[in-house]
Amino acid sequence: MKRSSNTQASSSFKKSQTNKCIRKIDQFTSKSIKHHFIRSKSKFVIDEIDKCADPAAELRSCVHKAVEDAIHDAQNTIGGANKVGVIISSQLLDQGDIIHPITPITSNLVDAVFNQFCKVEQSKAKYVNLYGAPFIITVTVLNTDGLPRRRTTKGSAPPIHSSRSHIFKINNNDNYCLFYALELMRLYSLYKRGIITRDKWRWISNNQTTALRQKVQLLLRDAGIPTTETEYDAEIYIHQVQGLWSTKYPATQDKKVGNRFEHEVNFAAATIICTECINNGEWKNSLHGKKCSICGPHRAISFSPFDYTETTVDQKIITQNPLRDFVGWLLFDHNKKYSTVAFAHFGGRYDMTMIIKEVLAQGIHNPEIIKQGNRLYELKIKDNEHCPLTILHDSYNLMPIKLSGLIKSFGLKIQDKQHFPHMFNKLSNYDNVLPHLPPREDYCPNQMKKPDLQNFDDWYNNNLHQKFDLKEKLPEYCCNDVHILTHALVELRREFKQLTQRNGKHGGIDILWQAMTIASACVKNYALNHLKPNSLAIVPEKGYTPQQNQSALAIKYLDWYSHINNINIQTAHSHYGEYIFKREGQVYQVDGYIKGENGRRDKIIEVNGCLWHGCEECFEDMDEETRMPNGKTLGQLREREVRKHDILSRYVDLEVIWEHEINEQLKKYKQMREFFDDWKDRSPIKIREAFHGRRTGPMKLLHTAKPGQKISYKDFTSLYPWTNFSTDYPLGHPKIISFPVNEQTVNWRSPSDNPYKGLLKVLLLPPNNNIKVTVMPIKFDERLLFPLCEKCAKQITAKYPNGLKDNDYSCPHFNPNDRAFVSTCTHLELNVALEAGYTVRKLFHVLQYDQWSNNVFKSYVSEMMALKIHATGFPSWCESEEQKSEYIEECWWKFAIKLDKEKMKSEPGKRYIAKLCLNSLWGRFSMRNLLSKAIIDNDESLIHQYTEDKKIELIDLEMMDEDNDVYMLTYKPKEEFVDENKYSNVVISLFTTSMARLYLYEALKKVTDTPGCEILYFDTDSIIYVHPEDNDPLPTGKGHLGELTDEKPDHNILEFISAGCKNYGLKLQRKDNGGIEYDLKIRRVHSRRTDCHPFEMKVEELFIIVMRSLVSECWIGDRRVKPFP
Repeated sequence: MKRSSNTQASSSFKKSQTNKCIRKIDQFTSKSIKHHFIRSKSKFVIDEIDKCADPAAELRSCVHKAVEDAIHDAQNTIGGANKVGVIISSQLLDQGDIIHPITPITSNLVDAVFNQFCKVEQSKAKYVNLYGAPFIITVTVLNTDGLPRRRTTKGSAPPIHSSRSHIFKINNNDNYCLFYALELMRLYSLYKRGIITRDKWRWISNNQTTALRQKVQLLLRDAGIPTTETEYDAEIYIHQVQGLWSTKYPATQDKKVGNRFEHEVNFAAATIICTECINNGEWKNSLHGKKCSICGPHRAISFSPFDYTETTVDQKIITQNPLRDFVGWLLFDHNKKYSTVAFAHFGGRYDMTMIIKEVLAQGIHNPEIIKQGNRLYELKIKDNEHCPLTILHDSYNLMPIKLSGLIKSFGLKIQDKQHFPHMFNKLSNYDNVLPHLPPREDYCPNQMKKPDLQNFDDWYNNNLHQKFDLKEKLPEYCCNDVHILTHALVELRREFKQLTQRNGKHGGIDILWQAMTIASACVKNYALNHLKPNSLAIVPEKGYTPQQNQSALAIKYLDWYSHINNINIQTAHSHYGEYIFKREGQVYQVDGYIKGENGRRDKIIEVNGCLWHGCEECFEDMDEETRMPNGKTLGQLREREVRKHDILSRYVDLEVIWEHEINEQLKKYKQMREFFDDWKDRSPIKIREAFHGRRTGPMKLLHTAKPGQKISYKDFTSLYPWTNFSTDYPLGHPKIISFPVNEQTVNWRSPSDNPYKGLLKVLLLPPNNNIKVTVMPIKFDERLLFPLCEKCAKQITAKYPNGLKDNDYSCPHFNPNDRAFVSTCTHLELNVALEAGYTVRKLFHVLQYDQWSNNVFKSYVSEMMALKIHATGFPSWCESEEQKSEYIEECWWKFAIKLDKEKMKSEPGKRYIAKLCLNSLWGRFSMRNLLSKAIIDNDESLIHQYTEDKKIELIDLEMMDEDNDVYMLTYKPKEEFVDENKYSNVVISLFTTSMARLYLYEALKKVTDTPGCEILYFDTDSIIYVHPEDNDPLPTGKGHLGELTDEKPDHNILEFISAGCKNYGLKLQRKDNGGIEYDLKIRRVHSRRTDCHPFEMKVEELFIIVMRSLVSECWIGDRRVKPFP
């Protein structure tokens, strides 16, 4: 679908004086006084990045300003503001939008939003990049003080209507029914677009005998239609009326909203195919004159407000409201015996967001919606008496490639995607036939990347003097887009079925029907074809000791209580373990026990987690029949707690402290916070504590290659697939081993001291000899660090949140208790750490696995690697037939990868999908059921209910139908209430990342152990380092799994600069002509942009610009560089 546009939408905003490289191009704010919320969407683009000192700071400034303005607006319009949520969305955010749920307003809101960037980057081993396409900051502000706590309207949202049409009984005594209907349709369209008021529309529609009859008479006169006909053929007169309206009402297509113009759909096109037509090859052919029992009478159909002749479709629907008629056709005009799946590329951010409002307008008020941030993943309308099951999906989630790239990716023999002047697409240009192409700026060239821009400029210059008729070019462009998508989907389905089918067993996976994303398709393929019975366990999302996980807080508090009161408390970590209380036939393990002295009664302290014990303050409004994470209802928890306390208090002094009370004390008392921060956690293993992402960071901030030196940039070939292929993975469920206090002290100094395989929770003492490459990770404030001293790490993280590079720094802590830290880790990393000089001083808990296998993913990786290699072609070193045969043989005997020489040809899209399949599977096992869901209602009390629901996070609120006060509320479950899915096994994922870090560690260590070598930078699967020209410690391989490749084979790297993790630049010299190029990567903004224009500055100058803003101060030669104020 295409929307009409107006250039004023992007010209009404001037570039902020405070932002040098980020420009606001659009803004839209919707408000609901009744529901007490406002929602502001601001669109930005990043340009002139080379003139920007600190793009990340400017992005932060944009978020801060958007939040500040929205809150100020709320205070003036909805009576206040106490909760706010932020979503940052862009088509470049492949892994999903950056989301901060709707929570109480705090002073550190912007910091919390940017922490989400850190989490995404760490978990996905991927740059978060917003440069190259517009991004949107959505701010939702809510005033819950004005919301009622109970439902104030009868019923719920409006019910499903018996018909999708608005039915009017026209009281006429003539035969002008056609024209009454057309005029009512036009007036209703004007009302829905905001051009006439609701009161005027109601007056006209209710006073047909006067106002409407006069308008019909004017219509007949102006259109030159005779008034004496006995009947009027719609096929003839609709076109005649349309011709009149196209000239008489040139502004009706552009809806003015404040100082901007809202885009509206003015063309929709669709192709209908079914599995039978795909199987017999008829899907490519028109159904004109034929009929398929499933597809119906038409293959290609369009909806437009004008006629056209140069593009062929089976049926043209001429309508003033293409979106309305398209949605009506999609829902109601198909055979109810068959379900419908509709695809649109980038539909989750574009088509589906508009369709959902029209679905509501046509009376369907109970669609099922799955979304993440501003991206819709699925829109489902269940089958009912009016329509069949209809599902809308975003095809980009199956083929994450831009539409224009699908043709080359799948080797399609069809017309390329066309260039189109989107800013020229408005009603006033319908009859404006140009003798040449529209102005260049109407094609939005400033939003194109360099290769696309060059391609466009060549096309534009070659075709500049061609005639341009919008009413012909718009259908041609839209129908061609649908044609490309149809062919790509059919080819994807064919290839995936061929890949996943097993002769004699099953016909493969129909990816278009059975999967919503490529990742879900991967796991279905793995489960169907590669997973062996009784091998991988379903790991409980809450761990193997969920109720004991709360004991960390209990022990921490009781240790604090003991410290400040100078008394002994028997706890689970005492020599004799937890105190066992036995009375009245009951046996209780109590959190803390104090022996009474001098005739005093014994005392028991119970530390209650609010969630696990049903706190009446935190869960005040929750129904007592609500099922809690431990399987008990809230009422059962409270009843059990009351009974327990009654029995205990009859025999001892009982003190009960609740989790929220401890949190309140922590806010008040600095000494308590410091004690908690320094406390060594000895609680049971939480499996996700061992799940860490990538390892990244600079080891030097600036280096220029000297004579005899070479800077190399190496990358592991398919690191994670190699890890999947080669790693031993645990099978089944573990034995849970916890050690009493008197058995916890150990002195492990080598791998032979460790008898366990699995996950261990230990107190680890790093070596004090300043080893060049550390091994063990630890998290502080969502940052993954690899320190040699816990206290230093905490102090530096607090003082230098952006990091610190100090070659002269020396740890001042000599007490081992200051330096040691608790680690939950795999035995793999622990054994390597022991070899590197770490010491295990205490052993707390173990999840011991007795069964292991290195064949868990072998067949899957081999199959997908074959697809990737086929789509890549032979490596560059394979020039002769003998070398090609040698490569094929090596792939087979090394990795069981079966290759066909005839299939070796470059297909970038297939290669990307294969790569995605290879890298998506292992992470799928750690995914939580955290996709957002949405409900649609019109009652304001429901908003209050969801904001107070302790089981969910409120993500977004959006008005869907202002006339009926209908909104869409988006939410997701809180982590503690998430149940595992049928593929949940975070242990698989954490062993994958653990082994991948060790592969990188081995490469780093080879560099530091080689004389004359120095590490400059590393990131997940790559390393930049300096070495003598004649002694490279990391030789490249032949391109096989796990081997190193040269990232810059055509260049010499002259200089390296860095401003921290994900911020670095390279000065490059081409080997063929000596030309100088620059490659700069800036975190969150500018990533992998070797295709951008060269920066006309020396690397040293660029370094100053970057470092002045991101580092406290530094020296370059004899110049001292300070940060900007």
